[in-house]
Amino acid sequence: MIYSKIPERRPAMVQAYCVKDRKKIDVKDARRVTLKNGRGAWQGTCPVCGGKVFRIG
Repeated sequence: MIYSKIPERRPAMVQAYCVKDRKKIDVKDARRVTLKNGRGAWQGTCPVCGGKVFRIG
């Protein structure tokens, strides 16, 4: 069976939960990454504190 790759489409704003700020934020410099198991995720930085944020899905 052949699986297609996940498209590199970037939605208007990716939202993720910032653990330091304890709230949902719009991710700055969001980029698509692939986990070891092949699942897609988003990775970027928090615009408030500058920490790394990560969203699976």
